[in-house]
Amino acid sequence: MQPATPTRSGTPVAAIATRDTVVGQSAAPARTCTSAYAAADWGTAFSLCRASADTSIPARRMLGIMYAEGKGVAEDQRQASAYLRDAAEEADLQAVWLMAQRYDAGVGTEPNPERASGFYLLAARLDMKEAWPIVAERYAAGNGFRKNDEEAFVWWRKAADSLRHLPSMTRVAEAYSRGRGVKKDELLAQSWYFRAAEQGDPEAQYQVGMMHIKGKGVAKNPFTARGWLEKAASRGHEAARLELAKLTPPS
Repeated sequence: MQPATPTRSGTPVAAIATRDTVVGQSAAPARTCTSAYAAADWGTAFSLCRASADTSIPARRMLGIMYAEGKGVAEDQRQASAYLRDAAEEADLQAVWLMAQRYDAGVGTEPNPERASGFYLLAARLDMKEAWPIVAERYAAGNGFRKNDEEAFVWWRKAADSLRHLPSMTRVAEAYSRGRGVKKDELLAQSWYFRAAEQGDPEAQYQVGMMHIKGKGVAKNPFTARGWLEKAASRGHEAARLELAKLTPPS
């Protein structure tokens, strides 16, 4: 048998290789709440997250989700809301969004429009864009907020400008048309209605059709009006369908 090849230090190469392997194995990072959760190792994740919940906001959020989904622990919506609320109150964005929805629907807690609106607003201010039109609608309707058309317009305009959110684009047009929450401006209203109509919003298509029927900002044109109303009606817009029935059938 050939002797092991020594290194300059006199330690055999095989011994160094074995030693390095053992060191590498012992240096493997320990599982954490976050790594176990990411690996969907739910039992381990639950134990580790519960152990670190007092000092870790993400651990509270992950515990809340595990309780909500019955992963690593029996489903318990009350406990889910308790952990998610704690994380949301520390501005954890995912927990904020989830608690807004839970207060809205009364999942794991009593329905509370004011708290739902507050969390939706916090999510919007933390730049969760999906919250922008929700906040606008709630300000416009006085749902969980004191009714405020100016605030509604601000959030609709953000969603319209940044997201090209079609219902928000139409709401911006309506606000300019009625002077609701913003100074009345028919030209801007027509511009926003046309933009939303061209991208497929049925309410905007109906409004553009009515502009051509009435000659409001455009020349009267029953043929063009019919085209827009047909598009809106095909998307289920009832008022557009009724207006179509009034038009003289095309020859």
